[in-house]
Amino acid sequence: MCPGWRVGLAAVVFLTVAPWLVGCTHKLPPTPESPTTAVVGKRTITLEEVDQSIKDALFEQRFPPGDTARLFEARQSALDHMIDAEVVAQAAQGSGLSSEEWIAREVETRYPISEEDIEAFWQEYEHRIPKDRPEEEIRSDIREYLAEENAKTLVSELRSSAKVRMVLARPRYDVEPRGVPRGPENAPVTIVEFSDFECPYCARATPTIQQLLAKYPDQVRFYYRHLPLPSHSQARAAASAAVCAQRQGKFWAYHDTLFANQNALGDDDLRRHAEQVELDLDQFDACLTSPETAAHIDEDLAAAEALGVTGTPVFFVNGIRLKGAQPVAKFVQLIEEELAAQPED
Repeated sequence: MCPGWRVGLAAVVFLTVAPWLVGCTHKLPPTPESPTTAVVGKRTITLEEVDQSIKDALFEQRFPPGDTARLFEARQSALDHMIDAEVVAQAAQGSGLSSEEWIAREVETRYPISEEDIEAFWQEYEHRIPKDRPEEEIRSDIREYLAEENAKTLVSELRSSAKVRMVLARPRYDVEPRGVPRGPENAPVTIVEFSDFECPYCARATPTIQQLLAKYPDQVRFYYRHLPLPSHSQARAAASAAVCAQRQGKFWAYHDTLFANQNALGDDDLRRHAEQVELDLDQFDACLTSPETAAHIDEDLAAAEALGVTGTPVFFVNGIRLKGAQPVAKFVQLIEEELAAQPED
């Protein structure tokens, strides 16, 4: 069945399935002759012509000029679905079955779902499954969900063994690596983050960066840039305090302290954190109100605006944008691609 059929399990998992999976097809109805929208003398203007005339405007609205990252993400998503559909079609070739029928048969053969599997799933997610539905209906829903997950596994295996070469070029941005770096100067991969000390997602991303620096000690160099959001009342003051810690050579110690204490970013808290990392408090206090400190943050804000960055965290990996607290695997994939593209000595 198609996504949206199981109201009861919608609260369990959010799942996007390629439309050709497990008997779920989204076939467009036959295109009738385009209806007439206007007649000018002997000239008939059809609805298809009207739609074509606004296509470019709608595309520009969805992908504003300069927002190449969003356009790339949409293209990559569409391309991934097309590649998946193609590897399945090639695998099904000669079987006498459609892609949907072949997938259904192979999933049932390779990954049989037992009653124990259904019971284990039910027990794990019992607290999120509605209690007012018939047991058999819930079991049927679970079986179909597990079948869809198995279909995704099968497609992933097919894709891994197929000769797929992605050549869709990622957009790159010219981002100045500014601030106190972590990592060697000659590292082939530079990551620049725009972040906010009051942003919970930024705090969540901090261990990810630490893992990457540990995994790639000679290949990655990391910079932190300030983007205190207007919606975070204490973010600008925290950014100023971090700049002042940087002036005393203690930026990263202070950075880590702020993210470890996101619920304590008031003026007294910032001073207490400064004392904790052994800053000179007189210098710290003077720095907080310095025009140079404000200018430092304003320059980062202007750079973010020029790059189209409006939220946090946002990362640029050799100029390639990644939005949000992405999993480590996402960074690793991109870093490995960048390292593979380096010229050999």
